[in-house]
Amino acid sequence: MRQNINRLAFWSPIIMSALAAMVVLSGADPHAPPGDEGPKAHIFQLLLVLQLPLMATFIATRGPVQWRKIFYGLSWQMLAWIAAVATLFIAFRGQA
Repeated sequence: MRQNINRLAFWSPIIMSALAAMVVLSGADPHAPPGDEGPKAHIFQLLLVLQLPLMATFIATRGPVQWRKIFYGLSWQMLAWIAAVATLFIAFRGQA
Protein backbone atom coordinates (compact mmCIF):
# COMPACT_ATOMS: atom_id res chain seq x y z
CA MET A 1 0.00 0.00 0.00
CA ARG A 2 2.78 2.41 0.93
CA GLN A 3 4.58 1.66 -2.32
CA ASN A 4 1.44 2.45 -4.33
CA ILE A 5 1.03 5.78 -2.55
CA ASN A 6 4.70 6.52 -3.17
CA ARG A 7 4.38 5.72 -6.87
CA LEU A 8 1.30 7.93 -7.15
CA ALA A 9 3.06 10.74 -5.27
CA PHE A 10 6.00 10.43 -7.68
CA TRP A 11 4.04 10.59 -10.94
CA SER A 12 1.30 13.04 -9.97
CA PRO A 13 3.50 16.18 -9.80
CA ILE A 14 5.10 15.33 -13.15
CA ILE A 15 1.69 14.91 -14.78
CA MET A 16 0.44 18.10 -13.13
CA SER A 17 3.44 20.01 -14.49
CA ALA A 18 2.68 18.71 -17.97
CA LEU A 19 -0.94 19.82 -17.59
CA ALA A 20 0.20 23.25 -16.40
CA ALA A 21 2.42 23.59 -19.48
CA MET A 22 -0.53 22.61 -21.69
CA VAL A 23 -2.67 25.27 -20.03
CA VAL A 24 -0.01 27.85 -20.86
CA LEU A 25 0.35 26.62 -24.44
CA SER A 26 -3.42 26.81 -24.97
CA GLY A 27 -3.07 30.61 -24.88
CA ALA A 28 -4.29 33.53 -22.85
CA ASP A 29 -7.95 33.77 -21.97
CA PRO A 30 -9.57 36.50 -24.11
CA HIS A 31 -12.70 36.48 -21.94
CA ALA A 32 -10.87 37.35 -18.71
CA PRO A 33 -12.29 40.38 -16.92
CA PRO A 34 -10.09 43.49 -16.88
CA GLY A 35 -7.50 43.37 -14.12
CA ASP A 36 -7.71 39.59 -13.77
CA GLU A 37 -5.57 36.94 -15.43
CA GLY A 38 -8.52 34.67 -16.06
CA PRO A 39 -9.32 31.09 -15.13
CA LYS A 40 -6.45 29.57 -17.12
CA ALA A 41 -3.91 31.46 -15.03
CA HIS A 42 -5.62 30.34 -11.83
CA ILE A 43 -5.64 26.72 -13.00
CA PHE A 44 -1.92 27.01 -13.79
CA GLN A 45 -1.21 28.40 -10.34
CA LEU A 46 -3.27 25.72 -8.61
CA LEU A 47 -1.56 22.94 -10.55
CA LEU A 48 1.84 24.18 -9.42
CA VAL A 49 0.96 24.82 -5.78
CA LEU A 50 -0.90 21.53 -5.30
CA GLN A 51 2.26 19.65 -6.23
CA LEU A 52 3.94 20.59 -2.94
CA PRO A 53 1.83 18.29 -0.71
CA LEU A 54 2.34 15.46 -3.21
CA MET A 55 6.11 15.98 -3.12
CA ALA A 56 5.99 15.90 0.68
CA THR A 57 3.97 12.67 0.49
CA PHE A 58 6.61 11.22 -1.83
CA ILE A 59 9.32 12.00 0.73
CA ALA A 60 7.27 10.69 3.65
CA THR A 61 6.35 7.38 2.04
CA ARG A 62 9.74 6.56 0.52
CA GLY A 63 11.50 5.40 3.64
CA PRO A 64 14.12 6.91 5.93
CA VAL A 65 17.30 5.40 4.46
CA GLN A 66 16.65 5.81 0.74
CA TRP A 67 17.94 9.35 0.27
CA ARG A 68 19.36 8.71 -3.19
CA LYS A 69 16.00 7.51 -4.48
CA ILE A 70 14.26 10.46 -2.82
CA PHE A 71 16.72 12.87 -4.42
CA TYR A 72 16.29 11.16 -7.81
CA GLY A 73 12.49 11.39 -7.60
CA LEU A 74 12.47 14.99 -6.44
CA SER A 75 14.92 15.90 -9.20
CA TRP A 76 12.48 14.69 -11.85
CA GLN A 77 9.58 16.44 -10.16
CA MET A 78 11.47 19.73 -9.87
CA LEU A 79 12.66 19.47 -13.48
CA ALA A 80 9.05 19.10 -14.61
CA TRP A 81 8.01 22.06 -12.40
CA ILE A 82 10.77 24.25 -13.85
CA ALA A 83 9.78 23.21 -17.39
CA ALA A 84 6.18 24.31 -16.74
CA VAL A 85 7.30 27.68 -15.38
CA ALA A 86 9.78 28.12 -18.25
CA THR A 87 6.93 27.47 -20.69
CA LEU A 88 5.05 30.34 -19.08
CA PHE A 89 8.01 32.71 -19.38
CA ILE A 90 8.74 31.72 -22.99
CA ALA A 91 5.12 31.92 -24.10
CA PHE A 92 4.43 35.33 -22.59
CA ARG A 93 7.78 37.10 -22.78
CA GLY A 94 7.45 40.65 -23.98
CA GLN A 95 3.81 40.87 -22.88
CA ALA A 96 3.00 42.97 -19.85
